Amino acid sequence: MPLLKREIKCLLKMEGAMATPLRTLILEDSPDDTALLLLELERGGFDPTHERVDTAEEMTAALGRHTWDIILADYKMPHFNAIAALSILKQKNQDIPFIIVTGSIGEETATAAMRAGANDYLMKDNLTRLNETVRRELKEAVNRAALRRAEASLRESEEKYRRFFEEDLSADFISTPDGKILVCNPSFVRLFGFSSTEEAASHDLKSLFPDRAAWDRFIDALREKRKLQWCEVELRCPGGARVDAIANVVGRFDPENKLIEFKGYLFDNTERKALERQLFQVRKMESLGRLASGIAHDFNNVLTGILGYTDLSLLKIDETHPLHSYLTHIRQLVWKASKMIRQLLTFGRRQVIEPTPLNLNTVLLELLPLLEKVLSEEIEMTFHPDPHLKNVHADLSQIEQVILNLCVNARDAMPAGGRLILQTKNLSSTESDIRETPFIHPGDYVLLSVSDTGVGMDEKTIERIFDPFFSTKDPDHGTGLGLSIVHGIVGQHGGWVTVESRIGKGSTFKIFLPAVEKSAHAAPGREFTRHLPRRSEKILIVEDDPLLKAVFQRSLEERGHSVLLAENGEEGLRQIKQQTDPVPVVISDLVMPKMNGREFYEQVQMIKPGTKFLFVSGYTDLPDHQEWLKKNNLPLLLKPFSPSELATKVHDLLEPPTDAAKPEAA
Repeated sequence: MPLLKREIKCLLKMEGAMATPLRTLILEDSPDDTALLLLELERGGFDPTHERVDTAEEMTAALGRHTWDIILADYKMPHFNAIAALSILKQKNQDIPFIIVTGSIGEETATAAMRAGANDYLMKDNLTRLNETVRRELKEAVNRAALRRAEASLRESEEKYRRFFEEDLSADFISTPDGKILVCNPSFVRLFGFSSTEEAASHDLKSLFPDRAAWDRFIDALREKRKLQWCEVELRCPGGARVDAIANVVGRFDPENKLIEFKGYLFDNTERKALERQLFQVRKMESLGRLASGIAHDFNNVLTGILGYTDLSLLKIDETHPLHSYLTHIRQLVWKASKMIRQLLTFGRRQVIEPTPLNLNTVLLELLPLLEKVLSEEIEMTFHPDPHLKNVHADLSQIEQVILNLCVNARDAMPAGGRLILQTKNLSSTESDIRETPFIHPGDYVLLSVSDTGVGMDEKTIERIFDPFFSTKDPDHGTGLGLSIVHGIVGQHGGWVTVESRIGKGSTFKIFLPAVEKSAHAAPGREFTRHLPRRSEKILIVEDDPLLKAVFQRSLEERGHSVLLAENGEEGLRQIKQQTDPVPVVISDLVMPKMNGREFYEQVQMIKPGTKFLFVSGYTDLPDHQEWLKKNNLPLLLKPFSPSELATKVHDLLEPPTDAAKPEAA
């Protein structure tokens, strides 16, 4: 047999054939049968290296020592068999072609062996198919290995995609054209407040749009453009909360160009859009405030003139005169117009405020009797004060107006009755109420919340609720300035207003005001009109409006003063320089052509130190001037004012009242 084997090898070499290496594990108890198998393999063009085993232990050891290309196994051996061998191979999870070569085997046995994992079986007395079978199974093994690598690569790719999909911070989804959500990731679930992907998939994508028209516009745009890039969309959580998102969406179309599916991802843009709306609101209010300030200046000048001439006329007649009631009504209308102008200035944050330390609990307790009269009997009002509430630095009358406006607004939202809840609370900038509020700086705040159980508001209404002249009420039941004034007053005090509302559930307005450590003052009183003695001092009036200049002149001349007139600061300086007698008081407008009031004051103090000044102005948006006036302890009289107010201010400059002479408060 060895001689024949050498002859075969020599013959193959002479013919120039290259033998194929074949690592063969042979499960056989007969050395002669093993030699026949090797000889047949060599005849078929293989160059086998082999190991023969005939027990389970030897097979296990052989599988651990080497890598095998094929296993040729006798079906039955004294201490081992092919079925047991296949079990070992399966436990080792090795895919090695397994061919049974046996002396005799029944059809049922062969079928059982094939089911156990054998790739084929041959009879020992007929090995003509051996090489063909080996080559076939080697090729199949290569194909199976390639398939396993492809499947492993696919699984790895799928796992990478799954992890990317599930860990992606953007909200990913796939949907049908009618809005059925086929799949979505956890970020999509979180964005819309679902509890799980299953719950999200049970919802219709259409339901996340504000209305059907918005969904139709979205789908029509996708069908037309086939994909939407960086598209801003307004969506809704199932609970109704607004979600602003930036969408990137790609459609999948059939050969007839019909949309059959689309996938996309959403970036949460809600916070940025909210900040944009807040910033737009601030800029809009600032623009309106500047406009209102300019208009108010002109109106205040006109009202000052009307009020002045009205009061001067009333001094000339008694109450029995037929014109007395007409003039009195004119005077009342002037003050009513003045109040409207102050309201216009308030929502634009241009109104001059006189802040003092206040405790909102005290303010509310004093207002409760008035609020009970304002509210209807069907409304139940409750107040929950914080017993340790800090103070705020605020103008009392304006804070009272904020509270009254909010309570009236709540009353109107509950035509059939309900509950009005007032609450105060200390907050710090680390707490959630403030962290979620734009433009609030770190620090301590006092929160005033006004809640009602009324009809509530939708998102569109909330967006415009602080707009001047915007109202959901009938024209006869509101001016549309109430909440604008609230917004303006709170902003002017360094605070912020937020609103939460749902249709049918009511609304909650929250006012955040910076807290201060100063003690609260008692509410300021109202001065009685004083009787003033006649005076004879010389007064210089510097005013560019000739009608106002004339009314000021006559008001002071009625009190015995001699009056000098100038149209602007330059002319006023010439008047001062020309006078040989002292001019103890100068009444000057703050804003004038050629030389403003501040420059005029400084020039006068250089040539006539100690000259007293009373500044008047129709403008209220004068932060720089007000700071300068406060620093130099200079009085400011805001238009409109009456002749008696002007005379009183002048008298107090000439003869400052002592503590004992100060008027009592009413």
